[in-house]
Amino acid sequence: MSGYLDRFNPYHHHPPPQQQQQGGDQYPPYGQPQQGGSQYPPYEQQQQYGGSQYPPYGHQAPPPPQHYSPYPLSRIDRVDVTVYGGTVPDRDMFSKSDPYVIIKCGRFHSKRTKTIKNNNNPVWNETHSIDTKGFLGGEGSDIVIELWDHDYLTRDDFLGSITIPLEDLRQGPKEGVYALHQGKRKHKGELRLLLTPHGH
Repeated sequence: MSGYLDRFNPYHHHPPPQQQQQGGDQYPPYGQPQQGGSQYPPYEQQQQYGGSQYPPYGHQAPPPPQHYSPYPLSRIDRVDVTVYGGTVPDRDMFSKSDPYVIIKCGRFHSKRTKTIKNNNNPVWNETHSIDTKGFLGGEGSDIVIELWDHDYLTRDDFLGSITIPLEDLRQGPKEGVYALHQGKRKHKGELRLLLTPHGH
């Protein structure tokens, strides 16, 4: 009976158009993209693994790059000293100080900032390079920052100093607010500094 009725079924010999397109199955053939998807891996994965979405057996991804650091240094050839500003003790009776800074390493290597007139809270924002070759571990192997008050009629007044051993700069730059000293005695006033060593 079913064979007799099949003759009147329009889809007996020809499946519906949807099944014809998909090979008679409700699912797309293997490898054919489904709706909203793709049978191919992302382009980046194809490039990374030679056209495959999976890494080869035993493949290990390379470690992430590490930031190179030149520190610690075995030798310091130069130190860049940035003098930002500071608080200056007042030594003049009728006006404020006229401060400037001298940066030294040894007897023959020194730099000087500009003089800022009539200001007890000066801002320099100056960077000076000091040659330190041959000083590390030897005599005079310190960075010395001196603060002075310029006088027009008499000798300049020494307001204090900061001593930073080169040995302390092996591990990298140092930045901070440093108190002024006169000899072993702490003096009124301070400077904000950044010291950046260079060498190998």
